[in-house]
Amino acid sequence: MTRSRIRIRQIIVALAAALGAVTATHADDHPDLSLAVRQGNLAAVRAIVEKNATLATTADGSGLTPLHAAAFDGSEEVARLLIAHGADIEAGESDGRSARDLAEHRSASIDRMLAAKGARTGLAAFPSLTGPYLDQ
Repeated sequence: MTRSRIRIRQIIVALAAALGAVTATHADDHPDLSLAVRQGNLAAVRAIVEKNATLATTADGSGLTPLHAAAFDGSEEVARLLIAHGADIEAGESDGRSARDLAEHRSASIDRMLAAKGARTGLAAFPSLTGPYLDQ
């Protein structure tokens, strides 16, 4: 999503929230958190989630949570902070991959930390390919 589209969306959500129509809980509405997580900026992530802990658990349009981003980008401290604020270690994105699935190939330390907390890998459910269209 382009910066201008993100900004327009933020304005619309803010106006709707001001009118009492909605509350903003979609991760796409909080690019500041996404940026802070991707940069591994622990202080900024802490400030944001301490103001609104539900942001630690929100997913974007693809189902990616801040914990997915921290696992992908290798920021163990940020991942620990998000988990401490309620991030779901088993949450799956649109393909069903958990944060541990992402960390498994990107960050051994986060993979070990998530495993120690009981997170599983291989949660993605792929469709079964059967039927007449495959000559079976």
